[in-house]
Parts: sequence; structure tokens; C-alpha cells
Amino acid sequence: VCGFVDADGTLSRLAAECAALAPGSGDAAGVAAETAAAGVRLLRWSDAESPRPRPFHRTTFRPAAGTPMQAALALLPRVGRVALVSDASGYTPGGDFLSRGRRTAEAQLCRQTSVYASLARARLLARKEGLRDSFGRRVHVPEDGCVLSPSVALRAGEAPAAPDACCTPSPGGATLAAVLSVALPNRNPRVDDTPLDPRCGSDYLLLIAKKFQAAIRGAISVGAQAIVIPDCGCGVFQNSPEEVGRVLGR
Repeated sequence: VCGFVDADGTLSRLAAECAALAPGSGDAAGVAAETAAAGVRLLRWSDAESPRPRPFHRTTFRPAAGTPMQAALALLPRVGRVALVSDASGYTPGGDFLSRGRRTAEAQLCRQTSVYASLARARLLARKEGLRDSFGRRVHVPEDGCVLSPSVALRAGEAPAAPDACCTPSPGGATLAAVLSVALPNRNPRVDDTPLDPRCGSDYLLLIAKKFQAAIRGAISVGAQAIVIPDCGCGVFQNSPEEVGRVLGR
């Protein structure tokens, strides 16, 4: 890979994992990651099926300490199937995973789990469909939805406190029911790798609502009993936590 520094061996390990995904490789971890990537879906708000009402089901909202991955792992023993929303880039799969950039939350998630293979496949699907945003730019995350990556495995030996580790995914380890990658609008003119989104007011709020609705419906579609949602877009993209949280609550 030209132009990247591989000082810690991350790219070498990633190349080995990609080789394991090749047909006939026989690698168990590679087969598991390939199977999960094959089930990836570009989930649009208009396509996502509305969940059937369950009058005796009660949804509870709880603030979680630590990182989103730590919160997800804490829930796994109690509820079994946990989905995790990823604060993603809509233009570059994995964010800065393959570079030495800002160390985004999405890049850390790719180092911790097998989700990058699914995001790479999502990009292929998006190119095949000619997926673009409202301004005609190529994206791999639907503007009004998310990428649904099912059965995402935590990497063997990986701990949430060590996001730089990049080792082989273990099918026998912890597995998330799904990772749902949503790309919130960029409100920060200083970010040069993601276009500035000029939308505001009701158009802006409706767009965020569609993204979260698609993600939550996606979590329900894979049978998740809990979903971990971080402060998507409220970091470097400078979306207001109050506005994003209000939309999510509604």
C-alpha cells in the first residue's frame, strides 16, 4: 500500500487477514469474517421495515460509562445479542483506519473488530449501485440510512482499552449481533477529508432522524436486545449533542 507507514505492523496484519478471506484459504477466522461480510446491507430509511408494535415490551435508556465497545461488552453477558452504532465516515470505509490520521472512533473499532471487511464490501455494493449523496458525491453509507454489518467479532486478545491492537478475529470470542455504521453531517469547515454539509433547520434534523431510525430498525432486524449508541457526529464534525440527542430521543 503506497504512502502508508507500517511502523507497528498494522498493515501487514491487515494484509494477512485479507489473504485469509481469499476463497480456498481454509482459515477459520477468514471464513467467519467472509461470511459476515457477505451479509452486509446498505440499509436506507425508506427500505427499512418498521418494527411491529409490542405493547408489553418496555424500552429503557441508560447512560453508559467508558467507550461504546466497553458498554457493548458489559451488556453481552446480560442480554446476549447487542448491536453497536458506529460513528462512521460516509466517504472513506474505516475512516483513517489505513492511515495515521486523527485516530477516529471508527478506525479504533476497525482495529478492535472484524468490521472493516464488511465496510470494504459495502463500498463495492455502493459502487455497483451508483450510491451518491444529495450533492452527487460518491458514498458507501446511504445518506438516509446506515451500513448493517452482521455478526462482527471482537479480535482475539483485544481489549477495549487497547484500540491499537490489530490481530486475527476469533470466531470463538465475543461477537456483536451487528455494527450499524451511520455517517452524521459534517458541520466543521476545518475538516478537509469530509465535505461540509450546508443543510440546517428541519431538513437537517429530519436527516439525522432517518439515520437513527434506519439503524434502530436494522438492530431489530438482527434480533438485538440492546443497542449501544455513541455521541455520533458530536466530536470533530461539531454536530450539537443537544440536537442529536433530542432527535434520537424522539
